[in-house]
Amino acid sequence: MKTIKTEPNQTIYDIAVQYYGTLDGVEELMTLNPDIKNDTKALVALGINTANQDHVFRFDVAIAPGSILVFNETSKTIDSRVVKKIEQPITTYQIWQER
Repeated sequence: MKTIKTEPNQTIYDIAVQYYGTLDGVEELMTLNPDIKNDTKALVALGINTANQDHVFRFDVAIAPGSILVFNETSKTIDSRVVKKIEQPITTYQIWQER
C-alpha cells in the first residue's frame, strides 16, 4: 500500500485515473478509504449544508485538499501503460460561478 496526498480540485475519478490509469480504480479507492471527505468549499458552492457532517460523499465533487489516501500500488486494476504516461496531478474539478 502507498499513501498519496490529494491536490486541490481532485475528484475520486482524477485519483483513479492518475494512480490506476482507469476509472476501474474508483471502487478500490473507496474500499481502501472509507472515511474520504469532499472539499467543504465545493459542497457549499453547490448549496449543500455542511453543518451536518453526515452528508454522503459525492463522487462528482472535489476531495478535501491535502487528504491522505491509500492506494494499492500492486493492484491488478492498474493499467501501467497509462499510468507511466501521466506526469502531473490530474485535477478536473472546477466550481462554476453564476453570472
